[in-house]
Amino acid sequence: YYVFEGWFADKEYIKPIEKIIPQNYKGNVTVYAKWGKAVKNVSMLTDADGSKYFYLGVYPQTAITDETFIRQLGYDNNVYDDGSRYYKISDTLCYRVDPIRWNVVSTSDGSSYAVSACVLDYSEFSVTTNKNGEFYANNWEKSKLNGIMTSTFTKSHFTEIEKNFIALADMTVSNALESGYYKDKDLKWAAQNDTSGYLFVPSYAESAALGGNMRKPVYSDYALYQKGTDGANGYWLRSWGDKENKAMFVNDDGEFMSDVVTTKRGVRLAVKINEEYCAK
Repeated sequence: YYVFEGWFADKEYIKPIEKIIPQNYKGNVTVYAKWGKAVKNVSMLTDADGSKYFYLGVYPQTAITDETFIRQLGYDNNVYDDGSRYYKISDTLCYRVDPIRWNVVSTSDGSSYAVSACVLDYSEFSVTTNKNGEFYANNWEKSKLNGIMTSTFTKSHFTEIEKNFIALADMTVSNALESGYYKDKDLKWAAQNDTSGYLFVPSYAESAALGGNMRKPVYSDYALYQKGTDGANGYWLRSWGDKENKAMFVNDDGEFMSDVVTTKRGVRLAVKINEEYCAK
């Protein structure tokens, strides 16, 4: 399929139409629809054990240790002649921007749910432990972490074509009571609104379906750098904890725990794609 890239006032697609034509405008207006090149299907690959995975998006992951090589790199994050790309922080600190590997967990109605093979970054779940209006501090919809899913992660690390590919699947995820670890209906912060977006982090129920080995965190070099000295082990889930200022996370042993939302923990992404558009 092709990607719609907008309406333009000229055949060369130089002048985008930025204003809506007034409803009472009289006369003819010629506009040109720009369509991007055909989307390449994402290749669905299979491991030796039969499990499925694919690559989609890019992120700084692998540390570069050759300081001579690092010094010759620019800070522009451009793609080099060999197709490689680097995120240079200093003349002694640099990370290669690698394709993100996604491990398929389940498939339902043609839509595959997958999690990133490793923890990619670090962040707090929320910036405050205080209630904001009607929303508790552990509300996923209003959290800092959900906010950066649609900003830093999606905008910077996925092309428009890749985002259109993700959008072919149902991007809604459940935050209903059964998705959480704590299912007490008396917890006022439990059973939150369903949310929709290109990317998210797993819920308790989704993470429980991974099984112990796949659930245990594996950290990219860049994630460990971002962890620093003030980060904690494990990665956040989008499910609420046992108190209004706590959310669930997975520790290094693959166990489920609850912690204060302002703690800095790992970010392991999840995504849904439509397998109809994947090359087998």
